Amino acid sequence: MSSVKTACWCGCCPDYVAWTTAEVVGIRDVIAAKIEVLWFRALRMTGLPATGEARLWHVVRLLGFGWAIAFVVIGVGTRLHVFADGGMFAYGIAVRDSWAFHWHNIPTRAAVWVYAHWPSELLVAATGAPSLGVALYGVLLFSAPLFGLLWTAAVDRSEGRVVLTAASASTALVLPLVFGFPTEMWVSHALFWPCLAMAHGGRVGIGWTVAMVMSMVALMLSHGGGVVFAGLVVASVLLRSQRRTGLMLPLAGLVAGAAVWLTMRLAFPPDAYFANVLGRAALLFLDVGGLGNSAIIAPLLAAAGAVVLALLLRHLRSAYGWQFGALCGAIGLLVYWQMFEPPLLAVQRYPLRTALFLIAPAFAGLAIAWLSRREAPMLPVVGPLRDAVLGGLAVVPRPALAIVVALVTFSHLVETCRFVAAWGAYVRALEDLSSGAIADSWLGHEAFVSAHRISKHLQPLAWQSTTQYLSILVAAGYRPKRLVVDPDAGYYWLSCATARANAVAQRALPPEGRAMVARLSCLHRPDKLPGQGF
Repeated sequence: MSSVKTACWCGCCPDYVAWTTAEVVGIRDVIAAKIEVLWFRALRMTGLPATGEARLWHVVRLLGFGWAIAFVVIGVGTRLHVFADGGMFAYGIAVRDSWAFHWHNIPTRAAVWVYAHWPSELLVAATGAPSLGVALYGVLLFSAPLFGLLWTAAVDRSEGRVVLTAASASTALVLPLVFGFPTEMWVSHALFWPCLAMAHGGRVGIGWTVAMVMSMVALMLSHGGGVVFAGLVVASVLLRSQRRTGLMLPLAGLVAGAAVWLTMRLAFPPDAYFANVLGRAALLFLDVGGLGNSAIIAPLLAAAGAVVLALLLRHLRSAYGWQFGALCGAIGLLVYWQMFEPPLLAVQRYPLRTALFLIAPAFAGLAIAWLSRREAPMLPVVGPLRDAVLGGLAVVPRPALAIVVALVTFSHLVETCRFVAAWGAYVRALEDLSSGAIADSWLGHEAFVSAHRISKHLQPLAWQSTTQYLSILVAAGYRPKRLVVDPDAGYYWLSCATARANAVAQRALPPEGRAMVARLSCLHRPDKLPGQGF
């Protein structure tokens, strides 16, 4: 056989060459078939046959669950739960005073405190380990989207599981924009989808009733946006003529949630200091200016260009028009990031809550419109609008939608990597500053050091009002030599009395850092009597 092979390498054995070529092609076909089988098995895990248009919706669901898992792995692994306001939230958990520090001012978001903060504080109290409580807070916070999708999958009885598909699309295409910022809307989004699925599920029974009502109450006690989401759940049932008999369940949840919301609002009025900023925060939440962020515009422009190019190539009878268009769109994004160096998407994730507030209901509206496509709407004006939306969506080529999903996902991956890399560098710089000997006594005490000493290229990650708490959390053993203070901070979370009470209380967190926080609070919110400490 070896002699035959030698001859064939000289080109003297065409029969052997043909045989080996056929063998290679056969092996390649077998491998391709195996990959195809594994691919279809993965797609079938979401419940629909992977044929035609259904394949795209399979991929969307897989992307939703994939991102939901990635949020937990990346968020906890890189300590993103202490980013921005998370620094204050995690510090409050570590010293077991989160309700007194902040949450008593926003009792109408108590569901988030009960879900993520209270259990974490209990763990600190039980173990005496602040690090465990802070870690649990991160796990619970970043797990909310995954819990929401799993819950939606369990209760979704809609045709084609369209509610789960919409929830997955919102999770994969919108949530990465705010990932890392500890907004309560993160939990509102997770609760919205199972509430919507149950409202259109058509089931009855004590368990279903209790779950529906409790879910609606929790949704309304997560954020002001959650109150709007709850109203949209009820409105979506009203728009379906075949579901009006099921209106009572979500309506009961809405009424119960409103009663609890009002009770909490009256029982725990906000402090005067916090009340002054509450109105501005609400206006910022409703500001649509953030929708012009390059992290939104760039992938959409790339997708639009890719689709136009693909359609042109298809018109020229190219067999790979869609693939080539998507590739060009991805290359365009890479060139954009390399040449123009767009701003890092860090603290600007906060105003992008508005995108979450607007786009998630849009996905829900498409799902409900599709479910009610054969029904006569209760409001006559809704029918033509619904038919126009569904008709417009029907003429969009599914490969074009796939390109949009692919390029938006690609953009999210790159922006997340940029954010996480910069965040790691910022944490290391803050840790070095808090453990060093440099001091800036002009800030009010020799134990303080200015956050402006951190490199300018890392300043986009700074959240002025929580830097001091973060400098304690990143210090070895929670014992910083210096408290890092941002001179530009205009809001101080703790009153002098609250900070002093925590500083002298028995807590697992070492007292040195708590004493520094008390000194800073008493400098800027001096409600203590003359001659008192700190």
